[in-house]
Amino acid sequence: MKRRHHKSRTGCTNCKQRRVKCDEARPKCERCTWRDDPCVYPSANVADAVIEEKATIVPRPDIDAKLVQHFLSHTCHTYARTLDDEPEQAALWTSALPAVAFKVKAASHALMALSAFCLDSHSPSEELGDSVDYRASAELHYQQALVLVRPMIKNIEAASIGDVLATIMMLGACGVAHMRGRSDLSAVSEWLHHVRAFRAVKVVLRSLLHADYGSLRPVLRSAIPFDPREWSRLSDSDRDGATGLLRIIRETRSSALQLVRTAMDAQPRYSETVILAYNQALTLLQTVCTYLLDYRPWNRFRTVWHWPATISTEFVDLLIGGDNMALVIYAHWLACVLLLRNRWWVADMGANGIQMVASTIDPTDVRLDGLLTWPLKMVQQSLDDQKAGLFAIGSLDLMQ
Repeated sequence: MKRRHHKSRTGCTNCKQRRVKCDEARPKCERCTWRDDPCVYPSANVADAVIEEKATIVPRPDIDAKLVQHFLSHTCHTYARTLDDEPEQAALWTSALPAVAFKVKAASHALMALSAFCLDSHSPSEELGDSVDYRASAELHYQQALVLVRPMIKNIEAASIGDVLATIMMLGACGVAHMRGRSDLSAVSEWLHHVRAFRAVKVVLRSLLHADYGSLRPVLRSAIPFDPREWSRLSDSDRDGATGLLRIIRETRSSALQLVRTAMDAQPRYSETVILAYNQALTLLQTVCTYLLDYRPWNRFRTVWHWPATISTEFVDLLIGGDNMALVIYAHWLACVLLLRNRWWVADMGANGIQMVASTIDPTDVRLDGLLTWPLKMVQQSLDDQKAGLFAIGSLDLMQ
């Protein structure tokens, strides 16, 4: 069966006109660079219109049935595998979230999007002998879920809090999977917007709840306990047993982050607002690294993702605006993302993102001399570990 052609929706205008795939690299995509053509991207309001257009497309029922079956038999278990002392996390993915998806349309689309992203990550459709473009199906369901969840949030009632929580939980997972294979600033901007929006909704919902919300309680649990006395420090044997990337990041991240702070403090030309945004992002990253690397986080993925969910709006604006120092700090966070490379929904996000930063920042900016050396070395170490068959984290914790 001939595969249906999918036009470039978010690529540059030249690629859209030629009906070819755009890699969406900034400032010029690969095709425009090769042809020496001017490279122009559509504005944000055009992208919003595309979302609304996609939401009117009706998916094929036969594909949807396969997506639901795959989620129940496989995808949910990849998220549910966690440490033995976290059974609630497993029950959340195998029981609570599917139960909501069977009755709430937005959650249903989020579930099918996640399943399609999962299928797309494991093997290209051609290798499966399948004519289905799972990436396109995933994007379609993801955008439909985003459209449908908006009125749910605006008109939330006590009876629907659990439905909104479950939908947001799956949409947050979709947002990460959506980033696979994408590292350009436009993709980062879209992803950060969703991460922060979902977190804001969760904060509001947490304030509405006066008790633990049953099987959905893990959704509201803080990634990093507010009270450091609740942190459980690693034993010396656990620390000494670390190998490869995990060991090197643990031993070198403090000096790497201090180098960034020193370079940042040496530039008096920054405005007070910018300095505050830098400091907040860097201090938050140091906290994430400390809890992730020196203690026993209840969920490694949630711990790493605490950083993009908590950074200030001012820092996000600097980052998506291509500010060099903000990009450097972002690259250091991506080094932590490298530790999650064995999760299918993360994969090469860390390595691709660091390479994007290296190709985006101004090479003539003397403030940045040597600041990307550490993240780039971590990318190489990650590649070396993979060749040697080393995992960055323990096998039991692999899919946490």
